[in-house]
Parts: sequence; C-alpha cells; structure tokens
Amino acid sequence: MNNLAICFMCINLDPHVCAFANIVALNYKQYDVYVLFDNNQHNNEDFHLTFQVTYPNIRPIFIKDRRCYKDGFHHANTWGIKKTPTAWDKVLNYFSNPDYHEYEHVWILEEDVFIYNIDAFYNIDQKYGFNDDLDRKSTRLNSSH
Repeated sequence: MNNLAICFMCINLDPHVCAFANIVALNYKQYDVYVLFDNNQHNNEDFHLTFQVTYPNIRPIFIKDRRCYKDGFHHANTWGIKKTPTAWDKVLNYFSNPDYHEYEHVWILEEDVFIYNIDAFYNIDQKYGFNDDLDRKSTRLNSSH
C-alpha cells in the first residue's frame, strides 16, 4: 500500500471517470486509486468481477448508508442534495478510519471535476507539496455530537 491515494466519487458507474482513474493508476504507481460509488445497487459479485477486468488498476469502494450513520458520518454536504449520507460522508468515513486505510495524503474529487490531464495530481504534489485543506493531524474529534 502506498501512502498517497486518489479517490473519485461517483453516484453510479461512470465509464469515463473509471477509465481516467485507471490510466492515472497505471501511470502513477505511487498513488492508490479508488472510485467510491454512492449507489450501492451495483455492489454485487458480477459487478466486482467485471469492474476488476475492465479497470484492473483501481479499487471500488461501496459503503452502506447505515454504516455511515453508525460511524457518525452524515450531513457532510447537504447543499442541493436530499439524500444523506452522501458520497462525501462515505469518503470521509472510509479515509478517516485508520482501521481501514491510513494515507499521508488523499485527493478526493467529485465525478464532475475537470482534470486537465493524468499528470495533474503528480504535478501539483511536486509543486506545492502536501499542504492539506483538511489534515487529520490538525483536526480533533468534536465529542459534543
């Protein structure tokens, strides 16, 4: 496992996002690349087999809504979204839990974010280092909730 990760958040399977993520993972081995699916309807054995054949370099993530509620991850993003938990709740749940994965740096992107080319993540990391907007080491748990 690397200490750097990239995660694309999708509601459903988006072949364009998955193909792009697969190419990034193929060319930049220092990143573990994931696609998180908010819709759990695809979380079955047939999907996983087909996904791994089609996109062998990326890892799918499915997290059930009730797990997010149980773990306290809900309402991270309610602007314009009627459903909670959202993909944001799920991705924060997944990457903030050291029992699952502990990365030094994680890129998190929604499926509609334009990325100029596959070199973008590497180039930004090289130019600016790993200064985070949200850094686990500088955050604390708010126990009042």
